[in-house]
Amino acid sequence: MTLDELDLQIACARLPVAYCWAFDTRNVEAFADLFCADAQWHRPTGETVVGREQIRTSFMKPLVGILRHVASNVLVTPVDRQHANGVSLATVYRGAERADAPPILPAPIHVVQYDDRYRRDDDGRWLIASRRTTKVFVAS
Repeated sequence: MTLDELDLQIACARLPVAYCWAFDTRNVEAFADLFCADAQWHRPTGETVVGREQIRTSFMKPLVGILRHVASNVLVTPVDRQHANGVSLATVYRGAERADAPPILPAPIHVVQYDDRYRRDDDGRWLIASRRTTKVFVAS
């Protein structure tokens, strides 16, 4: 594996983890900055959000409770020097906020699969060009 190939693998494998962290911590700027300016975000609700600015706006909707995505099984497949595809999973937990202690560990609410297309931006950063989120398992 060349250094360029290694750089691609590391940079793209970092994107699903950074996405989950920014989502869970509600870091709007970090979240939006993971996407290309013309990105498409296909949400599991069926909604498709197009463009970094619309993704930023859509992401600002408030959440109930504490949410954590545990990212795993990240697989990156290079297409060429500017493009790659990726697939990963996330196990999602939602806990009730408590004033005096951390939330009690709940069962997962679902497992999702992310099918991604990545693109190297003009400044050399790898970003999400398209993300499709599919629920693999849901809580009973």
